[in-house]
Amino acid sequence: MKLSKPTYESIIFKVLDERPNDWIPSYDFIKLNTKWGWLGSSADRIARYMAEDGKIERKREGKYTYYSKKTKQQTLL
Repeated sequence: MKLSKPTYESIIFKVLDERPNDWIPSYDFIKLNTKWGWLGSSADRIARYMAEDGKIERKREGKYTYYSKKTKQQTLL
């Protein structure tokens, strides 16, 4: 049986699940070694695509972008 490597998207979901009420800056996803795998230099771009698809929340403050897991209430709206 061949085990597949986790995708950046699945690792990003798990990182956000660990900090459900926090807004995580995009630069924290770049070159991040997690217990689920490595997030390389394109992880912030993957997070941006996930936000565009409505899978996670995104907000901008000044010149920085932050990501968070969607809450149940946000998903219903």
